[in-house]
Amino acid sequence: MINSTTVSPTTQQNVNNSTNTSNDPNNTSIRKLSFKQREDLIKSIYQEILGKTPTYKEIDQFAYKDITPNQIKLALLNTQEFKEILKKANDYNALKQKIELLKSELKQVLWIVKSLQEQIKAKIELLKIKKLEIRKMRQFIKKLSKDYPEGPSAFFCTIYKTEYTQIINKKDKQNS
Repeated sequence: MINSTTVSPTTQQNVNNSTNTSNDPNNTSIRKLSFKQREDLIKSIYQEILGKTPTYKEIDQFAYKDITPNQIKLALLNTQEFKEILKKANDYNALKQKIELLKSELKQVLWIVKSLQEQIKAKIELLKIKKLEIRKMRQFIKKLSKDYPEGPSAFFCTIYKTEYTQIINKKDKQNS
């Protein structure tokens, strides 16, 4: 007899319900069919349950027995192959959920990368400006050293004197 302990209760109930109907072709022994009809029936059941075409050995496993289509289905539902299909289906769903989570994380990472790229571009622009200003300052210092061979302090003293003179002149104008 076929072991039905590993099949889900719903599947077992569906098979049992169909075996209780006396006019149901799924409850009629396949021995009454021609070999070609049995072969075609077994192939269709394999395709329905396992999603594949059976080998000749698998066809012969059922073709010469006094067995009903429902019993073949139940036997296939109890195979290790079907259990692996169910496991893969469960693994597939878990992987699908993981993929969705990874897609979400990828979006976050891409947003962070884009933000960092924008920051890098802004810092590169600042560095270009800074480099230009440093070049200008070097040119200014070079010119300054020609105009004030005594050194930069002479230049700053001249600027201080000029500004001080302007402030004094301004005060004098205000007082008069």
